[in-house]
This record gives sequence, structure tokens and C-alpha cells, in this order.
Amino acid sequence: MAADESSGSGFFSGFLTQVFTWECASELALRAFPNEPSNVLVGEVLRVLGDFQKQLFECLEGTPDEDGLLQTIRSHTMIFRREILSTALHFAPWEGKEDSNDLPEVAFL
Repeated sequence: MAADESSGSGFFSGFLTQVFTWECASELALRAFPNEPSNVLVGEVLRVLGDFQKQLFECLEGTPDEDGLLQTIRSHTMIFRREILSTALHFAPWEGKEDSNDLPEVAFL
């Protein structure tokens, strides 16, 4: 009878293990579903926008490896920056030997 009990407890143990596995799989499947819609629509919109903002920040913040967004576009950004800065005018108020105190008289004042 001892042999029957040990084989029975083995079956019961295996059965419990299987039930536990099914329970875990069911919980994971339920967690995969989206949250229940909120009665407060403004709060729901703010939550969705907050999630989007977090994901966007993580994407734009960059990553330490060279496959990150900022690292990928950095060379193009530097070229664009140089091109923009090259269009800046060079302002030299008086070229020559004119003294800054010798301004022309303004007739319209």
C-alpha cells in the first residue's frame, strides 16, 4: 500500500504543478489585455499622453551605443549647424579710419 500512496502523491504533485502552470499562464494572458476603460475620460487621455511622452523621451534621450537615434543623426546635425552658422553676416560697424564720435547728423529728428 505504501507503493500505491507514493505513486498517488506523485500524480497529485504533478497535477498541482500542471494547475499552477495553467494559473500562471492565465494570469499572464489576462495581464496582456488592455486596462478597463476609465469613467474619467480626461484622466484616461492624460494617462495615454503620459505613456507616449515617456516612450518619446526614452527614444529621444538616446542610448549609449551607436545605434541610438541621436547618435545616428549627429553627423547630419553637425553639417546642418555648420551650414546655418555659415550664413551669419559679419557685422563691422565702421571700417576705415572714421571715429565713432563723428556720426552723421540725423535730419529727421
